[in-house]
Amino acid sequence: MFTYVLIAASIVSMTGIKSSSNGIPLVETCKQIGTPRTTTYKSFEQTTYGTIDAADQLLDLYVPIRTQPVPLVVFIHGGGFTAKNKSALDGEAKQVTSLGYAGASINYPLAPTKTTPGNYFTAQVQGARCAIRFLKANAVKYGINPSKVVVRGESAGANLSSFLTILSDTIGPYDSATCASNLKASAIVQGGIQQYGLYDFTLTGAEYFFKIYTGQSVAGNPVLAKMASPYFMYQSSAPPQLLIHGLKDQTVSPAQSIALNDKLVSLGIKSAFVVNPNSGHGGPLFSSRLEYREQNCTAQSFLGIIFK
Repeated sequence: MFTYVLIAASIVSMTGIKSSSNGIPLVETCKQIGTPRTTTYKSFEQTTYGTIDAADQLLDLYVPIRTQPVPLVVFIHGGGFTAKNKSALDGEAKQVTSLGYAGASINYPLAPTKTTPGNYFTAQVQGARCAIRFLKANAVKYGINPSKVVVRGESAGANLSSFLTILSDTIGPYDSATCASNLKASAIVQGGIQQYGLYDFTLTGAEYFFKIYTGQSVAGNPVLAKMASPYFMYQSSAPPQLLIHGLKDQTVSPAQSIALNDKLVSLGIKSAFVVNPNSGHGGPLFSSRLEYREQNCTAQSFLGIIFK
């Protein structure tokens, strides 16, 4: 039988781990929260949400057919800041419709190649922010509730989803002028689900990804390293967070999520942290496989709490 380990805020090593949460309950079986239902939904695929980095940025949106506006979960794919697209998480965006929520999976500007790095940090955050503003600006059209939005990112996408949970609504460098038609809409979200993400580029092992993300070294530009790290921007006003990480992750160290969880707890931010000791880098958020059950059920419970 598979078991799960829930990381405590006080963890200092990979051993002697204690189970804990910080205001967000951990759920071991989905029977406690009900079973998703098969549902019909409307599809809005290949929708342009803005022009960032001189290219149209697209999203796919799936909205369950309901008589009232529904909450929204926005999925942000991983890919090392250089690869993949919205199709990677279209399946999960469709799955949340069975919970009564709309699901959107978004593209964002990618670093061109791993051998020609450039500073795509700002453009990628701008893209994610623009997608949120677009969806809220068109909430009536799509039948979604703009005051109930949760973001979910995986790997590189978790860096972006983290930023979305902590940035203010003020127009600034994290917003693109080419998103102008939607800048009056709010970019505030009500919660974040972050899976095996990069939150602090100053930690050991993150240098490789930082160079891809920004084109620079951590040692050569420590100020930018902190600017690109959402870890340093969290404040007590941040909305609830759910962190998920595989203990056998050899791509992004679990130390990234451990450090962020420590920060969330120290700031009094409602959160939960689920670690799958049998998983490496990856794993679906919603899956029938036993080893993913607790992260799936806790995620479903998390959404229910935020959207109640």
